[in-house]
Amino acid sequence: MRIIVILTVSVVTTLGKQLPKFMQDLRCPLTHDFKPCFIEKGNAAIPFLAKGVPEYNIPKMDPAEIKHVQLVSTPLLSLNLTGLKIFGLEKLKIVDIEVDLKRRMFRTTLSGANITVAGKYSVNGQILVLPIKSKGHFSVYLKNGIYIATKIDYIVERNGEKYYNPVFDPMDYHLEKVVFDIENLFGGNKELGASVNEFLNNNWDILMIEFGPEIAKIISKIITDIFDNLAAVVPVKYVFLDDPVFKFRK
Repeated sequence: MRIIVILTVSVVTTLGKQLPKFMQDLRCPLTHDFKPCFIEKGNAAIPFLAKGVPEYNIPKMDPAEIKHVQLVSTPLLSLNLTGLKIFGLEKLKIVDIEVDLKRRMFRTTLSGANITVAGKYSVNGQILVLPIKSKGHFSVYLKNGIYIATKIDYIVERNGEKYYNPVFDPMDYHLEKVVFDIENLFGGNKELGASVNEFLNNNWDILMIEFGPEIAKIISKIITDIFDNLAAVVPVKYVFLDDPVFKFRK
């Protein structure tokens, strides 16, 4: 099976692919009109991408699914998340983009009014000086988020074709509010569990200093995988309307 996969990838890489059909009519020229074009056509592409594009290894986003994330691993606390489902990504909107084609840098700003991460958790350690060993269901609701994805497109050459190799910075984000709902804390002690949930929700901004980067990684991976998977098989010449010269034409 591994040999078949390697051969398949090799054939795809050798031949190169056009962009998915629904994206071919949404390409933008590298001119001073790139920004309004990208915002308009990028937003038009999101609902199609959200459905998934199996032939480009792009999974669906409504909801997106991730099997496992180790959110915390310290001597005091171990927190694992499994069976994650992320709701609301299909409603993300591109609101801005900053472009530096000399550096091949694209900084895209997206807004997401309602994103929820839900699944199962298992925790072992200490929370609020209380020992805890629990597992159950949880959800984290992210209200009115702004998510900023920055990538630099390096160029690699394979079989005589140029391909983008996007490298992303850690995703930046700003949230209006975060709501935690964690079930079965402290062995199902409802009173103590309710108190902890209340504490978490009253201090969400402080908690996000600790947990926010890991939550951002979950969302970032889904977004960056789209670019990575497309870039792996679509040559540079098929990405924009004109030949990419990495500077705006006068």
